[in-house]
Amino acid sequence: MRAFLAMQPYGILLLDENGKMLELVPFPRDEKAIARILQEREFLREALNKILSNIDAEIVVNDIILKEILDEMGRSSTLSPGERPFSIIRSSPLRYASQAWGEIKQKEYFQFLNELGILLSKSGVRERLSSLDQQVIKAVDFVDHSNKALNIIAPTIREWYSIHFPELDELIEDHYDFIKLISLEPNRKKLDQKILEEAGFDEKIIKKIIKASRDSIGADLSDIDLQAIRRAALSWLELYEAKREMELYIEDLMRRAAPNLSAVVHPMVGARLIAIAGSLERLASLPASSIQILGAHKAIFMHLTKGAKPPKHGVLFQAKEVRGAPKSLRGKISRLLATKIAIAARVDVYGDGKYIGDRLRMEIEEKLKKFMEAFKSESKGG
Repeated sequence: MRAFLAMQPYGILLLDENGKMLELVPFPRDEKAIARILQEREFLREALNKILSNIDAEIVVNDIILKEILDEMGRSSTLSPGERPFSIIRSSPLRYASQAWGEIKQKEYFQFLNELGILLSKSGVRERLSSLDQQVIKAVDFVDHSNKALNIIAPTIREWYSIHFPELDELIEDHYDFIKLISLEPNRKKLDQKILEEAGFDEKIIKKIIKASRDSIGADLSDIDLQAIRRAALSWLELYEAKREMELYIEDLMRRAAPNLSAVVHPMVGARLIAIAGSLERLASLPASSIQILGAHKAIFMHLTKGAKPPKHGVLFQAKEVRGAPKSLRGKISRLLATKIAIAARVDVYGDGKYIGDRLRMEIEEKLKKFMEAFKSESKGG
């Protein structure tokens, strides 16, 4: 014998195999109250306990929420919304709604469904936007846009300052070090040992900078001009520090949103994978082969249109395991990481808090060790 549990906008029904209603627990005739019921679920648990207290039959349900609650209650059930009893109640909604709420007109019922649908849609959007992985995506966007801005502005500041001290451009290659020095003291004639040590330079480069500053062919700019350059440098440094703080925030957020994924690869790499996939759930649905080349859009396009070699990795090249490996091993290591990432993401989404990150990471380390041993052996043999 089978019993059929249906959740409808007007309540929860228990039906027999012919669609005859055996039990009915009506919902309040208020769309806000129904939305709360679906979110909090306590009303649903009590209703199911009441309906099924004397039922000893195979339970078939038409809604995933009912199945989840029954699973929590330790009651087995089957999700099969296409069964005939469910089709019967869907074909006569007004008849069953009237048994729950009393006589109701078609126009009135459809208006209620419309208002309930809008309310549930808003609630779903709100829940979606508040999820941790969506915060990860927006934070990654901020970091990416900041990097673009920093990389565009830094050369401009260097070129601007080269009017005053052109030799410094060749002495200091790193943008951060160059701009930090300008922020401390833009006037080349005032650069001394103390300022350069504060900027973080070693003795060898300090001597070169001081000598170059004294022999410079650069123009003598006014204090107003030099302070304008300094303000630009300070703005750049402020954005740089904001980007660094955001990266630390992303790492913390990832360890909360996707602890297993964050154990398998660096949290920033995992965050970029989520951002490209669109969500953690979407990432968890992808096969390892797709995860391996996420972010390699241009390379895939060239492969499809120009016949170039297919890409071996996308964002995963940013993982230290891939980036620091011999070129011949990068594809193999990318496949290994993608496989473990796929498992980690699925556990983060569907594992109900289960943590296997350390085990996955250990498996990666063991495989990497074998790859390197085989590579060294082949190199010696060659």
